[in-house]
Amino acid sequence: MINLYGIAQRELAKDLIFDIDGESVIISIKGAMIAAAKSKNYNFSFVEIAETEFVMMVQMAGYLFYIGLESDEGIEEEAYPDLFRALMIQLLPILEKLIRAADRINYKSTRKADILLDDDMTSNMKEFFYQTLIKHIKDVSIYEQTDVA
Repeated sequence: MINLYGIAQRELAKDLIFDIDGESVIISIKGAMIAAAKSKNYNFSFVEIAETEFVMMVQMAGYLFYIGLESDEGIEEEAYPDLFRALMIQLLPILEKLIRAADRINYKSTRKADILLDDDMTSNMKEFFYQTLIKHIKDVSIYEQTDVA
């Protein structure tokens, strides 16, 4: 486990600069969580926490990674696909390191989820991360159910 925390602290606690719609935007990685997934499929999504805060979820190789991001200005939803591609170029090697480290310690059979990085997250982002962590630990759906109108 210590190696997973070390990788997250060394590799993820940083600011990234991207060109979005012709403007430089600073994106800070504020949090990271790993969870064992029942599926080895690849998937991703964004969850908006606030105007300048969002969480990128990446499912790959039997793991779910939650990356808490904060931008120095609001990002339009239409920019998310381009932002995701740019983030994945930066983050994929780090996620692969985390997967290798997790596989070495047989993470999926011993743990359900852990927060690996909490770098001055806002209270809204902390609430999202800890609620999601609890759902993974209790093995309940992380998705909210809504009634059909």
